Amino acid sequence: MRNKGTTMGAVVCALCGIAGLFAATHLTHPSLGPVSSITEPGSYVACEGIILETYQTKGHTLVTLYDGSPILVPLFNFAGDISVGDLLYAEGVVSVYKGNLEVIPEEYSISKVLYGRCCNSVLYTEHGRFRTQLPDGDYAVLGTTGDGQLFPERILEIPLIPMEGRICTISTGSSTSTFLLYADHRIFVSSHPLAPGSVKGFGIQDGTKVLVLYHTWEPLSVDSINLARKMPIDYPVTVSGIIKSVTASKGHIFIVIEDATGFILVPIFSTMQSQLKVDSNTFHEGQSLTVTGTIHVYGGIVELLPVAIHG
Repeated sequence: MRNKGTTMGAVVCALCGIAGLFAATHLTHPSLGPVSSITEPGSYVACEGIILETYQTKGHTLVTLYDGSPILVPLFNFAGDISVGDLLYAEGVVSVYKGNLEVIPEEYSISKVLYGRCCNSVLYTEHGRFRTQLPDGDYAVLGTTGDGQLFPERILEIPLIPMEGRICTISTGSSTSTFLLYADHRIFVSSHPLAPGSVKGFGIQDGTKVLVLYHTWEPLSVDSINLARKMPIDYPVTVSGIIKSVTASKGHIFIVIEDATGFILVPIFSTMQSQLKVDSNTFHEGQSLTVTGTIHVYGGIVELLPVAIHG
């Protein structure tokens, strides 16, 4: 009897020990690891990264977390403030959804990140300028601001990709702008609406795209038509002049504008007119016009394909 009681006691202790170990894995925080190390469904993990995108569905918020590798983190019944570029810490159980790994969070926290470019002890951000002791460079910062100063608490170590150039093509949606820069084959996506012009800034790589986290924008300065005609194909320019002629043909509009240095053809195809908010009644000879677009050559004739027209 004594041996049987001892055996039963040992079994109970063993079971309690297993239960205690299982509970301990959820009561203690797991070690923070890179997303690339998350491979085992059912494991309890912790990860941290920048939010690449958010998606709302049926009252839930699906978030893509990125630290060099992406992973999905579903936030069920989430009603807080979250946006692209925020820092997300999540710990929970690894699951598989439609063949992809995801972390079902039991705990998570969201921190706002300040992105900017520091020059001469001033950090320039999309939320203002702040005095700081940071060296010159591009930053993703956690911290507080007050009285025009930045008090950094943590500098995020993420690969920031610089960008600079003239926008040659752009597509603006309800919440994003997708654009290309001249002589740059990368695709850039910004959560801010952008217009044709020149941009500087940085972002992070998201597959084949660069997600813009900080940028400054300037309109293109006006070039003479003679100078614009000498630019390479696809080069973005802005010119101003007087309309010399207007021709309508098969739904298309062909305008010739000139300044003191020369003239250039501006074809406005029927598929472009709605976006440019123009029609055949918009233009007349002698009208002053400013056109932003890209240089093209058709049939040996230099022309300016417009992306914006003001007049």
